[in-house]
Amino acid sequence: MSDFKPAFNAKFRIRENTNRKSEKSPEKNIIVDFTSEEAVRAANYLMTMAELAELDRKTIRVYTDKDVYTEVTGFSMWGNIWGEKGSFTPIKPEVPQTPPF
Repeated sequence: MSDFKPAFNAKFRIRENTNRKSEKSPEKNIIVDFTSEEAVRAANYLMTMAELAELDRKTIRVYTDKDVYTEVTGFSMWGNIWGEKGSFTPIKPEVPQTPPF
């Protein structure tokens, strides 16, 4: 039995964009389905990860062109795709315990 406990579980679907108005419009759309409970868990996850990124000075690259980017405080979240469906089920972050004073 696995000890994996996701921080939240949000299923998503990928669909062709049938309303493309120009070449700049996206070819596909991603639809993420949240139950109310999972939305709260996702919000808590995002807040925790943002705080940990600040504390640990973790960075991500934000690209403004093919080879032009800046490093900014942040984190990445991975998802899984099977065909046109998938999910975001990140591992719960380990939050350092502050010693009581």
